[in-house]
Amino acid sequence: MSLSIIPAGKRGPWQFVTLTAQEMRVAAMVGAGREIENLIEGKRPTVGGLRANNYWSMHILGAQAELALAKYLGFYWSGMRPNRNDGDVGPLEVRWTDRDDGCLLLHPNDPSDRAFVLVTGTGPEFVLRGWAFAGSVKLDHYWRTDTGRPAFFVPQEALFGMEDLKRNLGREGWRSE
Repeated sequence: MSLSIIPAGKRGPWQFVTLTAQEMRVAAMVGAGREIENLIEGKRPTVGGLRANNYWSMHILGAQAELALAKYLGFYWSGMRPNRNDGDVGPLEVRWTDRDDGCLLLHPNDPSDRAFVLVTGTGPEFVLRGWAFAGSVKLDHYWRTDTGRPAFFVPQEALFGMEDLKRNLGREGWRSE
């Protein structure tokens, strides 16, 4: 099967999603619930370089970014992941940053066969910047150790366009790189 995938940096516009006040409230409750679970379970945050008072907002905005992707794709999103092996939105993982020029951050233990979507912005406006299979962009030249937590910093220009994801998601063989 041939997939028509064009890198986002070479194909043009990103996808803009606006959440309603009610959608933002629902996602905020999910994000707050995630932080409460972490506090009760004594889990240390995996996000590098943050002060403790930022974890709440990171969980809330991350959940809102997930909901923005689900809204774009027309997926139902409850914010609950009964199985930790499930994706954030269907089979997809979401990485959020408030930086418009932000990169898709991946870590060595991120599943190589999973698709990751970069979402930027803050509620109610989010921008879906692009996506990639982790295994295709975990490249040495994207690896950085000068940050709070070493990671692959994949620039937006290296990501595939969102329309390509929407068109190909669910097709047989779509995971093939």
